[in-house]
Parts: sequence; C-alpha cells; structure tokens
Amino acid sequence: PEGSLEGSIPAIRRARMVQVSLTESSMETVREIKKISSEVVVCLRLPLTRETEEQVVSLARAGAEVLHILADEKGREQRAASPRFIKDLIRKIHLRLVKEGLRDGLSLIYGGGIAMAEHVAKAIICGADAVSIERPLLLALECRLCKQCAADLACPVEIEKIDPEWGRQRVVNLIAAWHGQLLEVLGAMGMRDVRRLRGEAGRAIFLEEIEKETFGRIFGQPVQEGQPHEEGMHVLSP
Repeated sequence: PEGSLEGSIPAIRRARMVQVSLTESSMETVREIKKISSEVVVCLRLPLTRETEEQVVSLARAGAEVLHILADEKGREQRAASPRFIKDLIRKIHLRLVKEGLRDGLSLIYGGGIAMAEHVAKAIICGADAVSIERPLLLALECRLCKQCAADLACPVEIEKIDPEWGRQRVVNLIAAWHGQLLEVLGAMGMRDVRRLRGEAGRAIFLEEIEKETFGRIFGQPVQEGQPHEEGMHVLSP
C-alpha cells in the first residue's frame, strides 16, 4: 500500500502477508498495519544495491520481521557499475546479521535471477529463508519472454486468453517439480527440514574458492571476489 491505508483496511484484515515498498516512513506504515491486524506479517520490499547490507541491519534493529530483497533479472546487484552476483550478497548479508546477533529475528526473501529449481537450494544454503520467482511462472504459461507486451504490442501466445484452470495447474506442476528437487537435495544431506539448510555453506563447494585455492596458486589469477558465477556452486551431501 502507498499513502493512506484507509482503502486497504478490508484487504489487510483478510491477508496473511502485506508487502510495503521501502521508504523513509516504512516502519511507521508497518506499525499502522499492525494496528489494523496484529496477526498479519508485514514484508518490506527493497532493491539489492550497495547500500542494502546496511539497510538490512538498520531495519532488523528497528524491528522489521520480513524483507524482500530484489536483484535484477540476471540475479545481479542493481544500480552498480560492476554488479555483484546475488549469491555473494546473500552470503554477505547473512553473515553480517549473524555477526550482529540479529539473524534469527528476521526472515529474508530474495528474488531476481531465480530461474531453476537448483537456485532455490543454492540461495537457502547461502543464507536466504525463501526465494521469490517471476519469469519461471510466465514460462510455465508458455510465455516466450519476447517483451512485446512491454512495448504495448500483442502477446504472440495470447496469455491473457488462457483458461484459468489450465494456467493454475501449470503453475502447480512447476512448483511441485521444484519442491520435489528440493526434497532430493535435503534427502542427500540427511535433512528433513529445509530451515536447517539455511546458511549451511559448509555443505557446498564455491567455484571461486576452489579456483583460488588450487589453480590460482598455479596461474596467479584467482577469481576475483564478487565476479558472477551463476553455475559456480555445487551442493554436496555430507
């Protein structure tokens, strides 16, 4: 919601979660929403930028309960000349919150660049509590990602005309498939609860760390910190 909440009161009372874009008055908005419904979870949405780490720490200290942090469509830092990859920033923010003793009081949702089922497990291992997805849902509806709709042109597959029940089942099938793959990862590690996976970076191999420890010593050109490695991480069983 933006501005006055008066027109949103019925929706807030029905909702289980309300998302608010981050502004200077966001925490005041959170308090107002809580007065309307003390049970609703209020999530603050903010872009993943150079300032995000400090913003997250400040918001955690101010009492925020859920943050939705968004990278760009390629899973990289926004508004940066040399953007870092989302994987590195999830780890950095998670470890900073652990160091400050604030991690358990805050849930972090990351979005942007989450394109495959394996990205869910990788994000959680790096320190995310959950992920949000956008484009995979469109692809499930047979979107071609041609971006003609952004130019106000007709959709070549006419997504707006799909049968709602067919569309619902396609989304259910996608999420069920991703859920099954996440269970396989957990099973390989002997885990039953995905919450135990959060921040368990010791169960993964990071490509840049391996190159730095091995080939970097030979060739003297280790991978630089922050360099994007979309496929540079592999989940291991114990």
